[in-house]
Amino acid sequence: QMCIRDRHRIVAKIDELFTRLDAGVEALKEIKAQLRRYRQSVLKHAFEGKLTKEWRQAHKHELEPASVLLARIKQERQRTAKGKYKELPQLTTSELPELPEGWAWTITSEVCSSVRDGTHDTPKYVEEGIPLVTSKNLKEYGLDFTTARNISIEDHKKISVRSGVDEGDILFAMIGTIGNPVVVRTNTIFSIKNVGLFKKNEAYLDSEYLGFWLASQTFMEILEGKKLLKGTTQRFIPLGYLRILPVPLTSPVEQHRIVEEIERRFSVADEIEKTIDQGLKQAERLRQSIL
Repeated sequence: QMCIRDRHRIVAKIDELFTRLDAGVEALKEIKAQLRRYRQSVLKHAFEGKLTKEWRQAHKHELEPASVLLARIKQERQRTAKGKYKELPQLTTSELPELPEGWAWTITSEVCSSVRDGTHDTPKYVEEGIPLVTSKNLKEYGLDFTTARNISIEDHKKISVRSGVDEGDILFAMIGTIGNPVVVRTNTIFSIKNVGLFKKNEAYLDSEYLGFWLASQTFMEILEGKKLLKGTTQRFIPLGYLRILPVPLTSPVEQHRIVEEIERRFSVADEIEKTIDQGLKQAERLRQSIL
């Protein structure tokens, strides 16, 4: 039978090992937090034009100014409106961050094919059918269908008349947790409920560029500053406001370059984060091994 002194020694040793292990876990978690801050720093610099400053200087004679691009977009809209053209709201830029030369502030409804939202009704759920995506299915890594409930094909078709989703569109959570933008990169057919929908406009706008902008802290600060979020117990952003969200516009060529620069830096951070996650799992296994 183990004596009391031995039991105390074992407990003391376990406490010592757990203390050291806890310190290591906290250090790993702090690095994860630093990576989150790093990603936001990358986005901030991207939309201030800093990531492409030297590249832009080297190609300045080849880049179309955003003001010319916006004029072309307006002409295209007038041409396709078939007599139903109406001017879009003007954006007040006085309180927005200063942009590099050749860039311009615009609004989402100017550069997207259209800005819509999903159904606000609750269709009848079925065992097998079409997934109904809500805000909870929008994740940092993309769409998560595991918790999505299904609706009938008939209800899906009704929703899709107004809110059909295509690959390359951007989804945006409108209620509760605002944001979590996801660029649709799946062939899975689905409907959306209480989710903003920015329809792609490949001729003028890189979907990934818009997705990164909507995920940036700079953008969220503008939302707060311009009081575009409503509600107290549960926050939401109305469709009308989704259509006038500010977007820093540059030429499509530079948009692609910015996306490349962001993704290159994010991929390094992602690899580090994977290593950290592995370390956290190992720490938990080590905790059980100690016991």
